[in-house]
Amino acid sequence: MASVSEMYDVTWEEMRDKLRKWREDNHRNSEQIVDVGEELINEHASKLGDDIWIIYEQVMIAALDCSRDDLAWLTEECFRMAESDRCPMREKALNEDSVHHLGELHCSGF
Repeated sequence: MASVSEMYDVTWEEMRDKLRKWREDNHRNSEQIVDVGEELINEHASKLGDDIWIIYEQVMIAALDCSRDDLAWLTEECFRMAESDRCPMREKALNEDSVHHLGELHCSGF
């Protein structure tokens, strides 16, 4: 399957900006968030700077909404691995309790 950037001829910056717009407008378009976010995380994470934190969070929640447990747990692991070094720079870091709470909501069918 072609990547989002190839299908729509967009740059990683445009994909990052699209995720930001969806967040700011409170759109619940989880499938599109998963598609765009997964590519950003897999292909462009090193370019995202501090935006990576909110993207991990946004993609993890969308992945749970789409029953993409593989991606949700991958983003959780990425977050956990980097959390100890970067957490002081992040304004609203997810803590372990909130990550588990998101999993519980998903498993309960919320």
